[in-house]
Amino acid sequence: MSNKGLGPLEDALAYRLHRTARRLRVHLVRFLAQHAPGVSPEQYFLLYRLHREDGRALKELKDPALDDRANVTRLVAGLERQGLVGRDKDDDDARIVRVFLTESGRTLFDRLLPKVVALREEAFGQVEASDIEAFSRVLDHLEAEF
Repeated sequence: MSNKGLGPLEDALAYRLHRTARRLRVHLVRFLAQHAPGVSPEQYFLLYRLHREDGRALKELKDPALDDRANVTRLVAGLERQGLVGRDKDDDDARIVRVFLTESGRTLFDRLLPKVVALREEAFGQVEASDIEAFSRVLDHLEAEF
């Protein structure tokens, strides 16, 4: 079998993206373990979405590219057990379940937010804004292709 056209794995963009995503995830897991024990990165992202737009329908919290409705339901259930979110039927359509931050969830998020901003600055502060914008366009392109 020929290795023609194949460079070192460490140079492959897909490998580098995967490796970097894992490192960022591990960093976030450690941060959350210290500042919000029991909250996973995925649960934090749900808290973030609810903080931006509280009362979203459960089906709106799933990632449209991944069709991860069952996983979102489990993540919300975990946050609910921790007292960070609650669920209610929609006032106009009882088939729709809306998810809300509880007072504890709001307090936790408000306490975490400045620390997350500092963490983000630590990770990306030395990167030029134009480079981040260009990289974001590349990621958008890749997401659209796959």
